[in-house]
Amino acid sequence: MNIYGIKDSANVTIKKKSDGKVFLYADYATTSTNEWKASNVYAKSKDVNAIRWDYGREGTLKLEFEIFDLKLISMLVGSEFEKGTNNICAREALAVSSTHTITLLDTPVSESLQVYKLDDDGITNTLELNVGDPKTKEGEYSIADKVITVNSTDFKEGDKVCVYYLKSAPEIRQLKINANKFAENFEVIGDTYIRGTDGVDEFVQIDFLNCKPKSDFTITMDAANVTKLSIEFDLLKDTNSSDMATYTIYK
Repeated sequence: MNIYGIKDSANVTIKKKSDGKVFLYADYATTSTNEWKASNVYAKSKDVNAIRWDYGREGTLKLEFEIFDLKLISMLVGSEFEKGTNNICAREALAVSSTHTITLLDTPVSESLQVYKLDDDGITNTLELNVGDPKTKEGEYSIADKVITVNSTDFKEGDKVCVYYLKSAPEIRQLKINANKFAENFEVIGDTYIRGTDGVDEFVQIDFLNCKPKSDFTITMDAANVTKLSIEFDLLKDTNSSDMATYTIYK
């Protein structure tokens, strides 16, 4: 009789419970962890546990990714990415020309522009400029389309100006996290291989019949390390039986 070992993370197919349609296929999870536990109660014989009853089986499935489809995030929050147009925030640090002007990459959305004199470190904002008449007043600027004119007393050629503004983005994908909307239920099917002591691989399919993604998740962006996305499902009883999962081995 064989004994087995596993050195793989399962490839997963995620289907919506509502209609049975495939939501996502992922063959790039770095780890897949399935945990089971149950509650229990004991009858004692002279203060020693003599009989145990088990009940309330609970299961979790945790998937961890270093590369991931953005649909995984939409699954967690119960919303879809929507295509459309919107305004996005832009920052530009530009050198003042000999004519005391700078030219932006985009035209700012009305009343969204903020203009600052930039310190020599290239990061710190110092003097905030107000819209007005830079030809006659210090601390003021004017704008025409993308061109900003600053006061000649405030700036010499080569000084840096930092600007923040909203610009129109015509092609975006946007995900909204709603305070009152959460993930729906899914079926998760995991495929992998186990290898016996005879050296032969056998195909294994694990079907988690009714899975509810947990709403808690963390995305940490780290300059020194790869961002990881962890997703955890509560494993619930199937809607048509008392089963929670099936493990199937194929020769």
